[in-house]
Amino acid sequence: TAYKNISWSKDGDKWTGVVNIDKSGDYRITVNYMDRSNNKMTEYISPQISIDYEKPVINVEYDNNKSHNGKYFNQTRTAYITIKEHNFRAEDIDTLVIAKDVTGKDVNVPDYASYLKDRNNWTTEGDEHKASIIFNTDAQYDFVINYADMMGNYADTYDADSDTELTENDEISQDNTSAFVIDKMIPDNIKITYSQSKMSKLLEAVTFGYYNPKVTVTITADDIISGVDYIKWYYNREESSSSKNVESINGKVETQHIVYSEDKKTAQVSFTLTAGKNIR
Repeated sequence: TAYKNISWSKDGDKWTGVVNIDKSGDYRITVNYMDRSNNKMTEYISPQISIDYEKPVINVEYDNNKSHNGKYFNQTRTAYITIKEHNFRAEDIDTLVIAKDVTGKDVNVPDYASYLKDRNNWTTEGDEHKASIIFNTDAQYDFVINYADMMGNYADTYDADSDTELTENDEISQDNTSAFVIDKMIPDNIKITYSQSKMSKLLEAVTFGYYNPKVTVTITADDIISGVDYIKWYYNREESSSSKNVESINGKVETQHIVYSEDKKTAQVSFTLTAGKNIR
């Protein structure tokens, strides 16, 4: 395309022209000149010049969006990452993945940052560049991607912990932990204990076993990744038990009534059963 809007200035026999390019693209400048005596100059062709006014765009989608309580997943998640950028270089991607258990200890996961910096792990179609990573280790995750192109244009940071997912911030914060949780294991170390007061035991002995005392039931359980969200319990009367006892009862203890250990790994609930009813 011939460019006619050139601003020229003269200094003796030297002429200088200024070309203003205001659109992003890849350019080569070609100059031909012939003086009034029909003498032609050797054609000049510049190296490729890349002009980029557009900031990159990061988009992340997941194959598994079936969460429990907002951010808890009991299956592996794959993140599909797309970066839209004309002058793409994988080595310019800055990725942070934080993986911890419920106690705050680091969980060993793959080196996602190095993986995404490897150009061989990306496919390209036009200006769109795609890669995927799999979160298959049980952990509480935060996931952040930053990218700046060769011209210094910063993409909006992708932060999985953000409500809007994209934030205008080109710095990574390590405070944004637990954007989502992968937890494929059931709680373990479940224990149930029963206790009676000394007076109840004495009355039961004096009445030859016909006294029905209160029993305090304590349930504890561990979960190293998510922590225990609630505890459900069920009681069914044995056939040989007194008919004064209720036939069956059940209950559910929610988070606000659970006592957690300091490291949040162990949950404990207690409630009282009597001959005729239960007391939460």
